[in-house]
Amino acid sequence: MGKMTFVVEYEFDDEPIVYEGMKILGGRLVTSELYDYRDALLSQNEAQAVKNSISFSDLRECCEELEVNYDEVIAKLETAL
Repeated sequence: MGKMTFVVEYEFDDEPIVYEGMKILGGRLVTSELYDYRDALLSQNEAQAVKNSISFSDLRECCEELEVNYDEVIAKLETAL
């Protein structure tokens, strides 16, 4: 089953009522968030501060221990830059 993410901007107090299971464009609503997801992301300066303060060899080691893909972690961090 495929899933898609849409971000729709509305004027303040003009947001529609949505509910789980609501039919949308031939599918059904599984989850929704009523905030700007970008507020939870690192800013460029925050991401740069993280990159400048970590030891990448330690990060690689931690990724291996936790079975996390090091390259994906770096790519996600660089997305903010």
